[in-house]
Amino acid sequence: MMMKKLLCALLCLTLALLSVSALADPMLVRITAKCADQNHVGTGWYGVYTMGDVEIRDNDVIDVVAGTYDFTATIADTEAAQDVGMVTDSYKVTANRLTKGFTVSLDKVDVMEDRGTYKGYWCEWYVTIDFEPLAGWEAVIH
Repeated sequence: MMMKKLLCALLCLTLALLSVSALADPMLVRITAKCADQNHVGTGWYGVYTMGDVEIRDNDVIDVVAGTYDFTATIADTEAAQDVGMVTDSYKVTANRLTKGFTVSLDKVDVMEDRGTYKGYWCEWYVTIDFEPLAGWEAVIH
């Protein structure tokens, strides 16, 4: 009897996982981060981007399901004493957006110089994350 319950539970879990993955759509991620004027802040730059708790990178292919997500962009310079800016915006992904693709334009990311001659200067970064549907592709999970 115990074995029958265990098998039934495993079957239910498997069906639940299959139904969730069937609702997920593979999408190509394209990330653009632009700074019009560095304004004496930083010399080299990098960005870290997340969708919920998952880090996303340019050219990733990820599975996306409908729901509301927090998107975060963190922009930093590569100097020893880093200047860092971050913004988080919430975005609702609908079934229609999964079919057609969608773009998330985050609020500007302000990065302020906190030392030296240009202390108090800041630069503004604008981040756009595009999601393009890829029907028939397998998503890469990292």
